[in-house]
Amino acid sequence: MKISEPNHPLNSYADVIEKRGIVVFEKVNTLLALKEPYATSNMAIGLNLGGHLKAECDMKEVDFKPHDIAVLGHHQVLTPIDATPDHHIMLVALSRGFQDELRRLYPDIYRSDHNFIHCPSFHLNDNQFEVIHRIFKLLRDVSLLDNPNYKLMAGRLLEVLFIFVLHYRRENGIDTQPMTAEGELFANFYDALVDHYTESREVRFYAELMCISPKYFSSVIKQHTGLTVAQWISNYVIIQAKSLLRHHRHLSIQQVALRLGFTDQSAFSRYFRDRTGLSPSAYRAR
Repeated sequence: MKISEPNHPLNSYADVIEKRGIVVFEKVNTLLALKEPYATSNMAIGLNLGGHLKAECDMKEVDFKPHDIAVLGHHQVLTPIDATPDHHIMLVALSRGFQDELRRLYPDIYRSDHNFIHCPSFHLNDNQFEVIHRIFKLLRDVSLLDNPNYKLMAGRLLEVLFIFVLHYRRENGIDTQPMTAEGELFANFYDALVDHYTESREVRFYAELMCISPKYFSSVIKQHTGLTVAQWISNYVIIQAKSLLRHHRHLSIQQVALRLGFTDQSAFSRYFRDRTGLSPSAYRAR
């Protein structure tokens, strides 16, 4: 499957991805209109085949160069800033349901995806790129099969892909540590935040989900990530708010507030202004 026309985010293929579990886009020229935030409920694994893409991932700037690979989890936000005319990537999209299946089958591999939250992309040397590119093409072929076992085959290939990716991260000096108790707690917290950020923005709520005291919870997360639980919650809500404000302009500020779980527009506006220095309408107007 190819995407070449502008203003065509992967959300257009959400139903197909949900139904098949995995869709491989062979050549993506423009993931979406430049400078528009893009959030997806799917996991996206992208391999840069050529050209450059400058972007922000969860408000951190990244430069996606030829032979780079990136892994974006569900609800991470990508905001392209600039791209060269020859930029194109090969993209594997996994539905949330298929990800859950894979985590049950291969827990040691798929629980390690928390490593990509802090560093979603890295560069592959020529030999590494050829190996990963071959796996991508095999995934493409398997994803198109009219065979009841295509998900099983895709799952095995994805396991191999993640093993290679994690190995290459270590080989290339990217910090990829084995899952520790602290890492497991953070991974569980991040998954809970993705699922419940519209329900609660309170530290205590997430601490209770983790069956741990709020004080100790924040201490462990701060030590592991450099940010407190409150900062993670706030940053995540603001990222999602910015995505809605900029990418879904048909929604009123009140509708954005309700989608994010705020009781009314004024509560959302205060929350947004306190953390960004701008009102939602001023941010959208920029």
